Amino acid sequence: MISKQISPLIILILLASFQWSCSGGGGGEKTANLSLQVLISYPRDNSSVVGTAVYSLKFSEAVTGLTGNNLNAACEGSIQLSSDNGEICYPISINSADNISWTVDPVGELSDGAYSLTVTTGIQNLSAISPVSPTSVTFNVKDALSTIANQLELDLIKADLSKDLAEAAKAGARTAAGSETNDLLNVIPAAFDGAFDAVAAAGLNETLTQAALSTIIESLLSNVAGQASLVNDNSAARVAVLPANFSSLLKSLTTRVATKSAGNSTTLQTLATALVSSLPAAGATATEIETTYVRTIVQTTTTIVMTKNTDKMTRDSVLVGLGAGVIAGAKRITEMTVNVDTIQTTTTESMTAAANSSDATYDVSTVTTAMVSVVNSETLTSCSLNGQTVAHGSTITAYQALSVDFGNTCTSETRSCFNGTLSGAYTNTSCTVAAAASCSLNGQTVAHGSTLTAYQALSVDFGNTCTSETRSCFNGTLSGAYTNTSCTVAAAASCSLNGQTVAHGSTVTAYQALSVDFGNTCTGETRSCFNGNLSGSYTYTNCTVSAASQSSSDYSADGTTFKINVSSSGYYSNKYYVDSVQTKSLNLKKGFTYYFNVDDSSTNSHPLFIGTSSGGGNYVNEYSSGITNSRATNGILSFTVPTDAPSTLYYNCGLHSNMGAEISIVD
Repeated sequence: MISKQISPLIILILLASFQWSCSGGGGGEKTANLSLQVLISYPRDNSSVVGTAVYSLKFSEAVTGLTGNNLNAACEGSIQLSSDNGEICYPISINSADNISWTVDPVGELSDGAYSLTVTTGIQNLSAISPVSPTSVTFNVKDALSTIANQLELDLIKADLSKDLAEAAKAGARTAAGSETNDLLNVIPAAFDGAFDAVAAAGLNETLTQAALSTIIESLLSNVAGQASLVNDNSAARVAVLPANFSSLLKSLTTRVATKSAGNSTTLQTLATALVSSLPAAGATATEIETTYVRTIVQTTTTIVMTKNTDKMTRDSVLVGLGAGVIAGAKRITEMTVNVDTIQTTTTESMTAAANSSDATYDVSTVTTAMVSVVNSETLTSCSLNGQTVAHGSTITAYQALSVDFGNTCTSETRSCFNGTLSGAYTNTSCTVAAAASCSLNGQTVAHGSTLTAYQALSVDFGNTCTSETRSCFNGTLSGAYTNTSCTVAAAASCSLNGQTVAHGSTVTAYQALSVDFGNTCTGETRSCFNGNLSGSYTYTNCTVSAASQSSSDYSADGTTFKINVSSSGYYSNKYYVDSVQTKSLNLKKGFTYYFNVDDSSTNSHPLFIGTSSGGGNYVNEYSSGITNSRATNGILSFTVPTDAPSTLYYNCGLHSNMGAEISIVD
């Protein structure tokens, strides 16, 4: 009995043997019909990927033809890394040491979102075999640092600031936050430091500097919107699982803001305005803004300003900027109704408490009075775009162009009005995408997005196939090159033999000669017609055997011995040979005696008999008159031809059919 438990080692040996035999090992045979297999070992399907990781592929054998995108563009190549909607593929670097295990490394940063990694059928092994179908996994990238840095770059460019500045701010944010735990709680404040320093080093004028700093705050806090949490349970992992710890984030960010701007009233006012006005987009309610979050911003900033500055004039100037910025930020809020008076009161109370806590001798009343004066002196005006009025604090969607060609997308931006100044640069209030153009082939219209079958030629000879391709219309351009919309295959031609028509696919029996002498057999062949060509070479459509002569030269002499043997004339086709002539026809005379020698060993399984019909087998119609030793397999069969013998007899095999030939009996 075989044990039900099989050693793992035996299983491995069996599997290895199977793989060896399937791959042609040991026997030198190629198994070309096995399909190429691929495994995407990382990332797994429906998994979350940490940051910009390196992905892993493994093929069942060595492969070639691995290519991918070099730029962010339409997907191409055999390895495709795309966003989940599949419209754009990202640039990748593909490497392997053995052409079996491959790494796929994204070039650049991937923001949070869903992505697909696809191995197409454009890959081949060394036998030019491709995978039967594409292999694909879908996964999520969750990387707070990449998400924040990428968004910051986009927002700065969208605010009509230079691409160089946007790239510098992105790089600064990544450098400053690169060593932080990769969640929003830690990355956002550190990223602010790096981006602030990049703006400070850019040498911009005051207006552009303040615009850039305001955009940085707005961009950073926009990442909080809709998140449930700002940290994750395992904060060492590079996964941005975002928790509800916004107060901690705001305090940390405000600390960085105050530290960077504690000596500059204008900068602090700009940043405070941005902090407060961005709170609704981050998900804060009106009540939270009016009390909790304004208090956090004012108390934290006041404490740092008091600590960093000992001169009363500097303290007064910077704190006035803080207060004016907070109230201005409240006035910019349009998403909800906030009570500016409540915010002003909260600002005054929080600033006074924090200042007195730091320096009990400091008189903050000068600041609170001046701050209100600054805010009240502002006259907030509306903006205009193409004759359309945009109220202070409102936004409008503007477009780069009035129209774009089909296949393109209208590029837009949101322009915000603040006190008569409209952010952004796009000047059109509407944009249309042109309709797609249709195509034409031989007068036939092909609608955009439709296909038709086109042919290389209008007709082809019989036996050939019409070569076709599917041509697709995309916005007036028809793919492919074939120009015919139909194709026919010519009918097959018939053949002719001596004036006789032979249809294609039919056969005719042809003979080597028109006639043969008595005792011989007409030699024929079957000739087949295929599209005008007749196989074979015999040229006669009939053949006759000459009648037997009654002269002694037309029959064998009395006492003649015929030596009989059996030989194969083809696959499974044995024949009698008479005096070395296959199925020789015999002419025997009545009254004469003839001897058939069957001593040759080839006749041992072929008993000879004479019958009145051809064919043989089962001794059918056996003739026995004048015959001695019928059914002989050795020795001599003798035959004295009776005077009443029929004119035609046959020598046959008693066990097998169609081995013998005709015996003509003459008087």
